[in-house]
Parts: sequence; structure tokens; C-alpha cells
Amino acid sequence: MPNISVYILVILLVYISTILGFLTNLNQSLSATNALTDNHYITIIDFLAEEKQARRQLEQFATQLQHELLTVKQEVQSLKRQNDSCKTKDLLIAENKTVVLRNELMEIKNQSSILNFQLIDLKENYSDLYNNYTQLQLVHTDLNHNYSQLQLASFNIQSELILQRNDSMALDADLTSLFYTYTGEKLNNVTTLQDGLSALNREMRNALSQINSLVRNTEIRKQDFLALISENNNMKSKLTLLESENEVLKNETASSFSAISEIGNRCILKQVAVYACGNSDARYSRDEVIKFNTGKTVIGFGSSSQFYSSGVFRTENAGLYLVSSTIMSDTSQSHYHIYKNNAEIAYVYIGDACGSSSSFTGSMVVAVQLNVGDTVYVKTAVSMGVHGTASCLTLTKIK
Repeated sequence: MPNISVYILVILLVYISTILGFLTNLNQSLSATNALTDNHYITIIDFLAEEKQARRQLEQFATQLQHELLTVKQEVQSLKRQNDSCKTKDLLIAENKTVVLRNELMEIKNQSSILNFQLIDLKENYSDLYNNYTQLQLVHTDLNHNYSQLQLASFNIQSELILQRNDSMALDADLTSLFYTYTGEKLNNVTTLQDGLSALNREMRNALSQINSLVRNTEIRKQDFLALISENNNMKSKLTLLESENEVLKNETASSFSAISEIGNRCILKQVAVYACGNSDARYSRDEVIKFNTGKTVIGFGSSSQFYSSGVFRTENAGLYLVSSTIMSDTSQSHYHIYKNNAEIAYVYIGDACGSSSSFTGSMVVAVQLNVGDTVYVKTAVSMGVHGTASCLTLTKIK
């Protein structure tokens, strides 16, 4: 638009200068001859025709500019609609993902609650089994003690039985000798004694049978006790497995919380805006950071005091930023740079103020992607004076 205005102004100046030159020549001709000739009328008609043609060209040019302006407006509106449509689709996709993750998180929480209840039941069962195991250990100790006593008694009885067998064999020998020595009456007494010995032998066999039965019962109780110990070990293994599954579920729940938090941070655009200017005029050396120590607007930025003192903006929230700088200087041929970290992202030439008491202003607006911890600052390219109150820096997060 400024180029069009200059073009129209040049055409008008040429036309006006031509008319003035014609009028001057006309006045001179009239003063010389005091009469209008046909050439004068032809010249006037030619000038009028040229003026009409120039006016028509200006009208056509203005109409063309209006059409181009209308086309540009339509394209801008179309781009805005497309941008709004894209933003709406992205937002819907993010919301759907958030709903899905929330449902998955609720399901994981429900499963975690069920597993926690099962873990509590298993712990109670384990406590009961442990108490039973302790009681069985006591019973096992008593059984071992009784078994030892029974073994000792069995050994004593077997020893006595051997002695009695020896005595019986000796008595049999004595009876055999007496059978041939004593009378029939004595023989009857010996027969009675043999019957008593046979009864004693039967009682001894019954006692041995009872001892063997007690030993077998003790072995059976040992097998039952070993089966209970094996079942207790199985319960311990199941409890350990459930505890490991619970830990895995906890880790998955924490991962889901982290994913939901990350998606929430992506879906919700945190506003960040910093607008600051200098508070007084100052002179800076070459490659010196310009200070903007008077805050005008600060939104979503917690390190403003450090920024005011150093002039360095340190990113707290990652995103796409617009960086706008305006520096006024009265130094001839002054210029400055905008840096991201240690890399130059913009160069601004202010202008030549030589021979003039006025100051000149250089401005720049750039879009830059910033991550957490990235720095942005303005640094002089030459030694120059800076009007503080008219020099400002603005950083705005747009995405």
C-alpha cells in the first residue's frame, strides 16, 4: 500500500508540473503575442486528453487494487476458517484421547482395588496358615518327643522280650530235663507253667503289635504335617506373585497418570506474556545485553526479577513464541541482534541519525520455538546509546 501511494503521488506531481509548465508557456506566449492561436487550443486539448487518460488509468489501477484487496481479505478469511477447523479437530482428538485414558485409568483403579482386596484376604489367610503352621510345629515337636519316648519304650520292651525269650528257652530246657526226672504230678505242674509262659508270650506279642501301630500312626501324622508345610509354601508363592502383580499394576497406574498429565498439558495452552521497557537512557558497549528493567505486563512467568536485572528471558514453558523488539537510539548507524541461546535469530538496522538531533527506531518481530531452559535476549552490535523508556521487548506464547 505505501508503494501504491507513492506511485499515485508521483503521477499527480508530474501532471501538476506539466500543467504549470504549460500555463507558464501560455502566459509567456500571451504576453508576447496577446492572442491565442490554434496551436494553443490543440495543446490544451492534448493536455486534457492526456489528463483524462491518466485519470482513467488511475481509476483502473484503483479498481484493480480494490479487487486485489478483496481477494486478499477472502484468502485471509479462508485461512482463518481453516485454522479454526484444524484447532477444533485437534482439540476434539485430544479430548477423545483424554476420555479414553480416563476410562482406562478408572478400569485400572478398579482392578487395583480388587487386587488390594484379594491381597488383604490372602494376607489374612496367610496369617491363619502361619498360626496353623506354628501350632503344627508344636504338635510335631510333641509327636517327635512322644515318638522318641515310644522308641525308647519299644527298645526296652524288646530287650525285656529277648531276656524273657532266653529265660523261656532256659525254662524249656529245664522242663525237658524235669520231664524225665519228676513224677506225673510234677509233670502236670510243669505243663501249667508252660501254659503260663505261652500266655506271657502272647501278651508280649500284643504289646509289640501296639507299639508298631503307634509307630505307623506317627509316620502318618508326619506325612500330614509335611503336606501342610507344602501347602503353606504354595500359599507363600502365590502371595509373592500377587504382590509382584500389585507392584506392576501400581507402576502402570503411575504411567497412566503421567500420560494423562502430559496430554492435559498439551491440550491446555498455558498463557505466557512478558512486556518490559527500560527506565532511563543508557549507553551500551558493543556485544552488551540491553536491559529492560521496567515490567509493563507479566503473565505466566515467574522469573521476572531475574529478567529485569539481566535482560535475559529464560523459558519456563515450552512452545511457539512471538518475540518483538523496539530499540530507539541517537547513535549514527546503530544496529542490534536478537539471540536465542547463543545463536542469532534476527538483525535490526536502526538508521543513520548523523547530522540530526532526532533519534531513530528499529523494530523486529520473529516467531521462534522455545524449549524449557532456552534463553532469548537483545545484544548491541556496536557501541550505541539507547533511550530506555522508548525501547521495549515483548515475548508472547502463541502455541
